[in-house]
Amino acid sequence: MKRMIICAIILAFTISLTLTAEEKKGIVTVSNLRMRSTPDLKGKVVTLLERGSIVSIFEESVKQLKVGDNEAPWIRVRHTTHTGWLFSGYVSTDFHCFNKDCGVVSWSRTIPKGNDGYAYSTEISLYYKMAKKVSTIIVSPETAGYSFSRNLKYLAIDEGTDVAGKISFYGVHDGKVLHSSSFSPRGITWDGNKVKYHSVLCMDDGFTVYEEQVFNDGKIEKTGIYGKGEYHFGVKAGGCRKYLKLLKKK
Repeated sequence: MKRMIICAIILAFTISLTLTAEEKKGIVTVSNLRMRSTPDLKGKVVTLLERGSIVSIFEESVKQLKVGDNEAPWIRVRHTTHTGWLFSGYVSTDFHCFNKDCGVVSWSRTIPKGNDGYAYSTEISLYYKMAKKVSTIIVSPETAGYSFSRNLKYLAIDEGTDVAGKISFYGVHDGKVLHSSSFSPRGITWDGNKVKYHSVLCMDDGFTVYEEQVFNDGKIEKTGIYGKGEYHFGVKAGGCRKYLKLLKKK
């Protein structure tokens, strides 16, 4: 009997650890989001959550709610001592905290009414909790990755498909595009407020010619280094011959 009790305790502890390991986190992307007692607009309001609140997510409803053009399920969450249901259209699970208390945090989410003929777009936001200041940039739904500079003034986005890479740099506070270029290899790595990348110049006979460039604190610098790359769909064909003599330049 004693052994059975011990086994039951161990099993319960194991289940508890499993649930904790699988627990998802989300961040509230709007102010005064209502947490309700049931997954329904008639559910009692448990509490209001501020933008930037981080919640633990346990369950998702089968039923979906449509708010304007935004259609999404309800999610059962916990925040501090409160447990209830939130409309998940205003909660993002793709977020990053820049300090321990998440006083500065970024997130992305899919929103309806996309650009360039798409039904949806990607919304990327940077939020300062103390100042209650949010900066938002709307980009292509084909965004493969994004990253902020160390000073949080710039946002670099890989806006290409799996084949055609396009890197774009935005000013965070005004949302303006500072520079765009077809690039290779894919991936964005900041060195402080700098990003080095290969700007693809042309495609010819199954290869491309690139020029190494550096985005440096809002300015584009050319290193004078050229190279030969693989086929790169999305770049205008032809015109590489004039660059061939530069390929060996270091």
